[in-house]
This record gives sequence, structure tokens and C-alpha cells, in this order.
Amino acid sequence: GVLGALRVGPATVRMRMLQSKQAGRWQDVQACYEEQLSLQAAFGGQSSKAFERQELLSGLVQCEQNMRRFESSLRLIQGMDGEDMQASLRPHAVEAAWQLSSWDRLQQALDMPSAHDAAGEFQVQLGQALLAFHEQESGAMQSVLKETTLQVTRTLASAARESYARAYQHLLKLHVLSDISWLAESREVFVGKSKSREAELGATAPSQVILGRLEATAPTFHTRQLILSTTRVALTDMALTDDAKQIELAFVRLCRKQNVPISMEHPSISFAQVSPDLASRAQLEWGRLLYARGSRHDALQHMQQLALSHPKARLLGTRWATEASSELLIPKVAEAEF
Repeated sequence: GVLGALRVGPATVRMRMLQSKQAGRWQDVQACYEEQLSLQAAFGGQSSKAFERQELLSGLVQCEQNMRRFESSLRLIQGMDGEDMQASLRPHAVEAAWQLSSWDRLQQALDMPSAHDAAGEFQVQLGQALLAFHEQESGAMQSVLKETTLQVTRTLASAARESYARAYQHLLKLHVLSDISWLAESREVFVGKSKSREAELGATAPSQVILGRLEATAPTFHTRQLILSTTRVALTDMALTDDAKQIELAFVRLCRKQNVPISMEHPSISFAQVSPDLASRAQLEWGRLLYARGSRHDALQHMQQLALSHPKARLLGTRWATEASSELLIPKVAEAEF
């Protein structure tokens, strides 16, 4: 393809950028965009290059979104001039705002000029639905959900004729819309049980239902991150702390297993207001995340502290300490200690 053809010849910025995109190395892609912007500025930034500059700035925003730096992405978009630029980046601004649960900025993003881009229309409609969910405007939310569902269903019908793979992305959108609708309809029930602490014995928490439905989806990052992100935002807005943190923990686990960089605050702080069982599982995930990042010494120290109250931490610590690749000088001593 194009990438193979570009490999024949000198290593250009464009070639490095395409290779980095293919490998998912978004920091390297970002560096390539910045290099091209710098070169363009050095040559005066002629008006004939205005369109190319817009493409490069849009690429920078996309990199920030892919690295889940939504605050940086939103600030970058807000600092850009030009109605065309604002309109083309509107879906990214909407996504960044709802991911941050920044409702005022979400309203501002929705008020930005529209480019009538079919590819980004779903993200805008999703933002409208989540804003209505936050403001508890049931009529407006149901109207947006109904309209969006009809649009996605029409597109799904034509995509299904081509292949299941083409249709799956539209099925995923319907899954997300269904989750939001279900949480809105059940909001009073779930919030009431949470406040009274008198949930019926055997009743299923919303996070358990969401995670159960998640298992029926394709085990890829692209598929599951959208479901987990939207439900986390909705549950947080409902003040269901334990459920929102369950989803957040599932997202951290997904990133770790898919080798996607993720920043996680120490569980002692970020999971301080949750149930003891969830806090314990968060501490275990923190240790796994440290180990996956290559911080083996820190991971082993963390598991050593956790092992006093958690048998699984002792098991994981022992296994890591005795691995041939752990580069520990005295693995048997470590095994006995853990």
C-alpha cells in the first residue's frame, strides 16, 4: 500500500508519521506534526499553505485525543482561530468536554459552528444526549436518542449488506445509546437505593450489568473504551461513586491488557471513598500496572505491603519475584519473603 511505497526512498517526516500511526505511537506522530508546523513557520506560512496548516493542527488535536489528553486537546481547540477550523474540530471538542464531565464547556462546544461532517455527527449527538442526561431533561434526551438511533439504524442497514465488520461499528453506537437510555430510565431507582443503602438482597448494581453486557462485545480497545467512557461519565453524574469507580477500574485494566498508556492516580487517593473490596482490587490493579510499565521494583514493593492483607498480592509478588526476566539477584529469598 501507500506505507510500503513510501518505504522505498529516503526516510521523510511523512513516512515516519505513517509508520508511527500504524504502530499506535501517538507521541511520535505528535512530534512529526510539530516538526512540520515548525518547518512551515520557518518558510513564512504563506497563504497557500493555510489549508495544510489546518490539517497539521487537526492532526495535533487527534494525537491529543488518542493519548486521552482531553484537557490539552480542548485548550488547543479553543485557542484556534477561524470558523472553518472550529467547525472541523467541533466533534473533538465535544468529545473532550464530555470525557472531562465539563458541562459548561460541552455546551460551548455544541454551540460551535457545524461542518455538517457525517463522520463526526455521532460524537456531537452523543454530547447532546449526555448534556441532557446531566441536566435531567428527559424529553430533550429521548428526542436526541431517538433521532440518533434512527440515523444509525439506517446506516447499519446499508453497511450490513457489505460485511459484518462494516456493520459492527454501527452496532457499537446502538449499544452506547441503549446504555444511556437505560441509565436515564433507571436513574431514580439506582440513586434512591444508593442514598438509602437499602438495596434489595441479590439486586444487581448498574456497573455489573454494564460490565456483563461488555463481555458480549469485541475485546478490542476501540470497541470497549467508548462503552466504558460514556457509562463512567453517566454513573459519575448520578453520584454512584462505587459503580463509576468499577467502570474506571475496568477501563484501566483494558488499557493495561491492550498496552495502551494510561495515567492512574494512586488508589489510596482516587479510590478512597469506595467499598473496601473495590479499594483492594484497585490496589492490586495498581501493582499490575506498575509491573506492566516496567517498574518491577516498585510493583514488588507495593505487593509486599499489600500481601499482609491480600493473599492474591502475595501470590502475584511471588510469581513476579521468581520470573527469570525479573533481574532480581536473589529470587529464592524474595519468594520466601512473599
